[in-house]
Amino acid sequence: MLAAVRVALLIAGFHPLVGGAEKQARLLAKTLHQRHDIDFTVVTRGAAGTPLVDAVDGIPVIRAPNSVRSRWLASSSYLGAGLAFLALQPRRFDIYHCVQSYSPATLAVLAARIRGGRVIVKVTASNELGEAAELRRLPFFRTRMRLLERVDAFVALTGQVERELMSLGIDQSRIVQIPNGVEIPPPAGIDERRTIRQRLGMDRVAPVVVYAGRLSQEKGLVSLLKAWAMLQRVRPEARLVFVGPGGHVRNVEQQLVDMVRELALGESVRFVGAVPDVAPYLAAADVFVLPSRSEGLSNALLEAMAHGKSIVTTDIDGNSFVAADRDCLKVAVDDSHALYTAIAALVEHADLRERLGRSARDLAIRQFSIEAVSDRYLALYRRVSS
Repeated sequence: MLAAVRVALLIAGFHPLVGGAEKQARLLAKTLHQRHDIDFTVVTRGAAGTPLVDAVDGIPVIRAPNSVRSRWLASSSYLGAGLAFLALQPRRFDIYHCVQSYSPATLAVLAARIRGGRVIVKVTASNELGEAAELRRLPFFRTRMRLLERVDAFVALTGQVERELMSLGIDQSRIVQIPNGVEIPPPAGIDERRTIRQRLGMDRVAPVVVYAGRLSQEKGLVSLLKAWAMLQRVRPEARLVFVGPGGHVRNVEQQLVDMVRELALGESVRFVGAVPDVAPYLAAADVFVLPSRSEGLSNALLEAMAHGKSIVTTDIDGNSFVAADRDCLKVAVDDSHALYTAIAALVEHADLRERLGRSARDLAIRQFSIEAVSDRYLALYRRVSS
């Protein structure tokens, strides 16, 4: 146990924001706090309608003054206010646990130089939208890399993320692979699923396919709608539900709405927007689909596995790292016909759905439960603190 250790969790956004990184940070901090009595404080940017000083799950949350005028003003406000808070603490933090290698990592390195302490940076994305690629595009790349030389350990979600960090010149000895974690719910029985469907306004027996996540370009959702148009010709009673917001970047929500109209998909497609809890929609689903073009390590995919859903996803690095072919059906990126074929196979064959769902849930329990993941972070805290 590291009961005496103080950890500052530095992240650009936090609850009530509900993106993947935010959800993971909250879940991990809550689990480490409750299971191992780790003393966390979250230092994050301000958000509209949230207090500057708050508590979430019994963990203090300090927010920088909110700036919506520009990304750079928001970063400057976060760095200034965050550094003042960290530097003026009566008792210093032992570990600065950063989510992403941008302003949280800069803030941590500066605070560690002033007050001491160890710095851990979790890198959350890979490929063309990943952090390694983004760092190369941002101004002051060399300065940023010099700051990152002072990081004690990097957490890579996948082997792809680790390779990209090494391509930046970061030594492999400073990188540890730890995946995202997920809570494992009790399985929902048939009667419970039908009750949930009724509550959500769904048909109690028609096939339901669910996508959960942001409605953004990298998620491959245009390809999904093309595949859905093919499925509607043979299973017109089937329903596709999009759960999640459009977001601030690469938003394709309006494009998807227009496609539904152009393809005459009508009531077979439903957009429910952002929801406080995706679990009821996963419980109600027969099939979960994630047609991503790029992923770090998808929280939505882990949650679908934990719910025992049969899954169709793409064969990109992030998804293949999570699940093998025996655990889900995989298709090539932007291959609408292959996506249709895979979804149709699961809609038509209950035995295949059940087998893949059991396999996915077993895998989630073995490798991705938040308890197992939090234990790996505890070991990392011990290592960098020794």
